[in-house]
Amino acid sequence: MNYRLRTHRGFSLIELILAFVIMGILAAIVIPRVTKADLYNKFLIYTTAHQVAGDLRLARRLAVTNGDDYKLGFTADTYAIFKDNSGAWDQIGEEKTIDGDITRTGTTSITFSPSGAASGNGNFKFEAGTTRYKADVTRSTGSVVLGTY
Repeated sequence: MNYRLRTHRGFSLIELILAFVIMGILAAIVIPRVTKADLYNKFLIYTTAHQVAGDLRLARRLAVTNGDDYKLGFTADTYAIFKDNSGAWDQIGEEKTIDGDITRTGTTSITFSPSGAASGNGNFKFEAGTTRYKADVTRSTGSVVLGTY
């Protein structure tokens, strides 16, 4: 008896159809949840919150290094770092703009002393769509913690 084992190569039509049906169901579930606007908002909030947190840390570092008071202050849609010049605040560096799609709430300014401590507990919140980030500044240490809320 000469039985030859048949080797299977490729997929059957039923297997291919089943794979396409499963991919279609997954796409129908995932695509509505991940829209372009949602991805854009997430990226926009993420980069803005990280930039502000980095600038808060920079203002603290400048205060400790130079032995002067420094603050990060917000206007409607811009912010900058300022140095205390005998009661008058001089802007250092460039003024940065926050995108119009982002809603910012919380503290309008925070001052860092030469010891690194902050003038108060600061809270900077950023929101666009359903994505939200916040930067919290601890008064006693001046440390900056970034997270979602």
